[in-house]
Amino acid sequence: FDDYLSDGPNMVTPERAVLYLQVTGDFDPARAPELEVMRQFIEIYFQMETRLRPKMKGYTAKSRTIERTGKKQILVTDLLAAMKKDVPEDAYAVLALSTTDLYPDESWGYVFGMASFKDRVGVYSVARFHEDFRTDGANTPPEVLLRRTLATMAHETGHMFSISHCQHFACLLNGSNSLQESDRGPLHLCPVCLRKLYHAKGGFDPEKRYRELRDFYVRHNLTEQARWATSRHDAIPK
Repeated sequence: FDDYLSDGPNMVTPERAVLYLQVTGDFDPARAPELEVMRQFIEIYFQMETRLRPKMKGYTAKSRTIERTGKKQILVTDLLAAMKKDVPEDAYAVLALSTTDLYPDESWGYVFGMASFKDRVGVYSVARFHEDFRTDGANTPPEVLLRRTLATMAHETGHMFSISHCQHFACLLNGSNSLQESDRGPLHLCPVCLRKLYHAKGGFDPEKRYRELRDFYVRHNLTEQARWATSRHDAIPK
């Protein structure tokens, strides 16, 4: 935590206190959870007002095709560069969602998402969260797609709060190099990273946050996550 403070984390201020969620130009709503559901989650998870923005437009981004599968990929750094030019004045950060696979440079195969620590922008893709990305005709339960999407969104948004990959506990901010590894990780923050968020946010009510997370998880059939949030909520002295 002391290292986090010494690095000068991005702080939420009265002038920059809103998270924005928008979709990229390629976005296919049939391939992603409902935007309003994702907006609600981000608002609860980070205890910050979160608004939807119109679809990104008027930008160009390099793309390529995976030779083995024929799947299209978009260069994520081009998307981030375009977003930096259109950040609302009251935004703490802007989060963009794509349904096309992403890659960070020619030497990398793919990334689930990428966010800037200082420029207040991040992009995420749900493409690989569908089983039919690897196996034609395979189905993905809605709860699995939602859980994977929420985890990636919250992970990359955590980076925009200047939180690096966590090496202390099982944590949402653990690094991940595969979908299987990501699926094994938790959707919650460890004590160290939760303290960092609390500091950057300028404080919040932990009881309220866990209660709202519990209720959200119950509504969307995320049983394991609801159990965790309930245990933390009930552990807080009344």
